[in-house]
Amino acid sequence: MQKYKCHDFAKNGRVGLPKKWRDEFGLLPGSYVSLHFNKERIFIRKAKLNSTDNCRLVTEEGAVNIPKEILKLMEIEPEDAYCLYVDSENKCFIFKIEE
Repeated sequence: MQKYKCHDFAKNGRVGLPKKWRDEFGLLPGSYVSLHFNKERIFIRKAKLNSTDNCRLVTEEGAVNIPKEILKLMEIEPEDAYCLYVDSENKCFIFKIEE
């Protein structure tokens, strides 16, 4: 797992995904990603065919909107600092709030 970049979380709930890995993982604009989460992390990966579990579309800008329900369950507030990690082996992005 490789740390990509750290940011302040946007008020609109959008997380940008780096193009280099989006292309490698097959996450083109308009494709579906699935969001799996636990107390500390959100895993963003290409959705399996016919999956409806927390699916979101990749925007034209290469971003994903994190649902407010997930943000509330994880107690994430606007402007919280987060880091985005890349897991090339499992072809996913990992979103983690920094302490």
